[in-house]
Amino acid sequence: MQANHFRFVAKKLFALAWPMASIQFISIAGMFLTMMMLSKLGHQVLAASALIFSLQVTLLIVGSSLLFSLSILIGHAFGAKDYLGIGNFVQQGWTLGVIISIPLIICALSIKKILILAGQKPEIAQLVQQYFHIYIFAIPAVLLIITNQQFCYGIRRQSLVTLNNRISTVLLIVCAYLFIFGKFGMPALGVQGAALSMVVSSWFTFFFMMGNFIVKPQYQVFELFRYRVHQNWHYLKKMFQIGWPISLQISAELICFSTLSVMVGWLGTSALAAYQIVTQYNSLIVVPLFSLAQASGVVIGQACGAEEYADIKKLGHASLLMAGVVTFVTAIVFWTLPKLLSSFYLEASDIHYQETLHLVYILFAIMAVTQIFDGLRNVMTGALRGLFDTRFPMWVGVFVLWAISIPCAYLLAFKLHWGIAGISVGMGIGMLTGLIAILWRWQKLALRFEKGEAI
Repeated sequence: MQANHFRFVAKKLFALAWPMASIQFISIAGMFLTMMMLSKLGHQVLAASALIFSLQVTLLIVGSSLLFSLSILIGHAFGAKDYLGIGNFVQQGWTLGVIISIPLIICALSIKKILILAGQKPEIAQLVQQYFHIYIFAIPAVLLIITNQQFCYGIRRQSLVTLNNRISTVLLIVCAYLFIFGKFGMPALGVQGAALSMVVSSWFTFFFMMGNFIVKPQYQVFELFRYRVHQNWHYLKKMFQIGWPISLQISAELICFSTLSVMVGWLGTSALAAYQIVTQYNSLIVVPLFSLAQASGVVIGQACGAEEYADIKKLGHASLLMAGVVTFVTAIVFWTLPKLLSSFYLEASDIHYQETLHLVYILFAIMAVTQIFDGLRNVMTGALRGLFDTRFPMWVGVFVLWAISIPCAYLLAFKLHWGIAGISVGMGIGMLTGLIAILWRWQKLALRFEKGEAI
């Protein structure tokens, strides 16, 4: 009986996690292919694309991380059948998204100065700035899209996000091909063409989703378009209460990863190019695991809202099991196929790329292990957020990365002269420490819910 019930809750988690993971996988694959197109423009552009990719992800997720609380809060309200409250959360999310876009745009316009102050080469910084001068027009759309996605996840309407994502990714790839290389009469815009492709696909995605909300009857119960923002500021307050620790944790972690990219840049162009290649592949795994973490938070939040407390511990165990399978398979691929994976970026026979290839093989071997620690830590952090426990994971994430990972990476890479391998090993030490702390916290809270003490 227990085994049957575990399978039931695992299927419930998988029913949300799989579409969310596929959605994010398709999105990152679109960016992945766009960056691959840029790599054809030369080694310098490949190095610049490493910074473009990491800075774009950092900028948007740091800015939008407050909105990630929406799916948890909406999932809780959906479990309690508070449909009008869900509409209130969505309206506050739209408002907040527009407000957040303003400082993000200002920051994007200053990217070149920031990179030069951080020690990057002026020619690399100039390429990155060319991209972001165009990309700023996509930022408001992306934040509004994130709000809509959080809404759909919380009410189990992820199929709309899946359909929309597939269409917009195809549009992104087609536009990138046209605008980067100047095909079919279009101007060859290079790096700026990649940014323009992001702008076109982002605004298409937003308007497509809004059209569905207006037309389809299943969304009418939420009264999304009956203006009442000024009457429901307490919903925004609740978003901040749950969301600010999530925002601070994600911001600190992504800024940490961007800091590592800058540190890698100190090691030279070959190291930065190698880091870009491995990071691109690692992102194909990190993003779906992030989706699994979010799905875990939503489903556990729904269980809390519906007062199905007996399912909480089982949902956590199912999340851990799924994350373990994904990361173990990834480790095998990274260990056994580094030459094949790198061949999509670099010609192994080209003498100019030999140093970069050597560094790529080293990074794949190390990240095969460290991504296991990071994946399990992120997924169980999502499970804790479903219980509205966001502060403990925040403090753990900030501490292990900034007090352990960054110092260890610097010490190993520059003082002990391990180079880029030292940076990766240093990160792994922090991730393992964080995983141990998060598992301890989950076991403690899940046991309390199982005994009824947290009700």
